[in-house]
Amino acid sequence: MAAASEKLCEKALEQNEERLSRLPNVVGLGIVSRHEDEPEAKDLAVGVYVTKKVSQKKLRRTDRIPSRLRVDSGDSYRLVPVRVIEQGEVVLEPNDSLAEPVLGKEPL
Repeated sequence: MAAASEKLCEKALEQNEERLSRLPNVVGLGIVSRHEDEPEAKDLAVGVYVTKKVSQKKLRRTDRIPSRLRVDSGDSYRLVPVRVIEQGEVVLEPNDSLAEPVLGKEPL
């Protein structure tokens, strides 16, 4: 598979974001290096962040994250690699900066 550019990965995200976001354990999407050990590489992939990696065998076929995404472009298409990244649970932390007074204003 040829190297995927940032533009091609963006198009893949645009065309597949809704479907990927609904899959079990998915907590985020992005554009990442195709290979974990080469973070500065120009060979990119769509990154799918999950709470926990699960064996494909344990998932229903409709719940599996594909290894590549098809990007349609007119009469042709390209395949973009997908890299699954175990992120863990995403927890929003309180934003304490909201409690600090803004210059010239009284705190709420």
